[in-house]
Amino acid sequence: KILGEAGCGKTTIMRQLEYLCAKKYIAQKTNVIPVFISLGSIETNSAIQLDIKSIICHKLNITQDLLSDMLQTNSINLYLDGFNEILESKAKKQVAWSIDDLSRKYPKTVIFLSDRALVRPAINVLDTALTYRLYPLDSAMKETFIKSNCPDEETKSMLLRYFTGNPNNYERFTTPIKLKQLIEITASKKSIPEDFDGEYIKYIFERELVDKKD
Repeated sequence: KILGEAGCGKTTIMRQLEYLCAKKYIAQKTNVIPVFISLGSIETNSAIQLDIKSIICHKLNITQDLLSDMLQTNSINLYLDGFNEILESKAKKQVAWSIDDLSRKYPKTVIFLSDRALVRPAINVLDTALTYRLYPLDSAMKETFIKSNCPDEETKSMLLRYFTGNPNNYERFTTPIKLKQLIEITASKKSIPEDFDGEYIKYIFERELVDKKD
């Protein structure tokens, strides 16, 4: 279980774990298929969608029998993101029960579940799982990250002046991946974009086009 409050990087870590598993699968170093499911997007008004096995089958477009075979042969890793994003209490209990049931029936299946780091969760799930807690970066940690990850002194100096001049700017960059993206685009453009999200998306598209052309 990966626990943390909003902006700590839970989804980023889950996606990275999924990516690393997929990379091994593509390289034929494992037969384990990663399956990422955003729990906040499931249909809470549909009974079949509240069972985790049904959700997986729908995601992969496979039958329950094939899924059972995959679970029995430990050829699937589950990345269940955002348990806290299931807002309806009854639906949340049903999903929690189905996750626990799958875990009991297939104890060797690897399940990652992200949730808010509540002291007393109203609905328990995977009680015996190993737990990792994420904490938000404070301003000092963000400054250290910039100093350690800037490719050149010019970029480092530019960013440190930007945040020293207005510490509230730090609030827009809550996770290491956001800071890394900011460093990347600042180093490339030699300036700090006002519309970070929009400019970064444009930067990624431009970079992809150049890579394809090369």
